[in-house]
Amino acid sequence: MKRCIYFFILSLAFMACSKEKESYWLIDWTPIKMCIYVQNDDGQDLLNPQSESAIDIDNITIDYEGESFTVKKGYSLPNGIDTTTRTYAAYFDGITLEVNSDGVYYLSIGEWNGDDKRDYTTVTLHWGNGASDTFGFTSDYDYDPSLKNDPDRCWGYKFYRSGFLNGKVVDADNDPQLEFTIIR
Repeated sequence: MKRCIYFFILSLAFMACSKEKESYWLIDWTPIKMCIYVQNDDGQDLLNPQSESAIDIDNITIDYEGESFTVKKGYSLPNGIDTTTRTYAAYFDGITLEVNSDGVYYLSIGEWNGDDKRDYTTVTLHWGNGASDTFGFTSDYDYDPSLKNDPDRCWGYKFYRSGFLNGKVVDADNDPQLEFTIIR
């Protein structure tokens, strides 16, 4: 038994130290998430709890794939996620209220695996006053093996992503972070 384990470890070491180039690359896929900013006609941040006309986020929910989620305040890793690894896997954690580096509040929805090709993924956001909006996105990509060694060209990957608000395209910059601004 010890000899079997020894040979297994030795074969792993040889594979790890092989000088042959592999024909594939490990790509770090950025997770897809939605960021929803809400403001009034004057540009006032309606998600900021200190705002006079702030929306009551305790009444906001989303529906996604048959489940309903309420707003959590601030991002936290779910139980059981190991933060000691170098790899980050997308984890759909519903909806959270977060603040960007400029102090602007937004609703963060997601995350979804960046390597999943999706025809049309939707989330319905219920504002708590009877109104709702549907947010969606598509995600696709192509691979060009002639560019696999070019980090400036995503190692050969070309992404196609679009964000939708109530069925209309509003974000088509192919960024994994889909940003929406709602005027209320």
